[in-house]
Amino acid sequence: MLVQDPSKGNDVDAIFNQARQLGAVERSLDQPQEPPRSTSFTGTARLLSGGTVQTASSSQQPESVVHNIVFWSNGFTVNDGPLRRLDDPANASFLESIKKSECPKELEPADKKSAVNVNLIRRNENYR
Repeated sequence: MLVQDPSKGNDVDAIFNQARQLGAVERSLDQPQEPPRSTSFTGTARLLSGGTVQTASSSQQPESVVHNIVFWSNGFTVNDGPLRRLDDPANASFLESIKKSECPKELEPADKKSAVNVNLIRRNENYR
């Protein structure tokens, strides 16, 4: 059996540090994000019969979904939603995903091909 200190699991510094260790990239909010790069080819294909076919274009690329999670002194918000407490058991799996630098299940897009960017923002003040 494993016994954990409940105050350690709700430390915002620990959440950010663990996410950083697992590959999360830290950048400022005013820094523009790079669009996701496509790994598919685009252009014109030539058929053996001598005809041409237009291949995938940029308009067919899956869109990128961005979620902002703001950590406040008294909890966190997701996409300007209501305040959620760090010590609420209902938020435990969400916070565990963030610690692992994974997209939480509730933020996954219906279209699995869409890219998801989760921005972690820290505010050293209480949510109002």
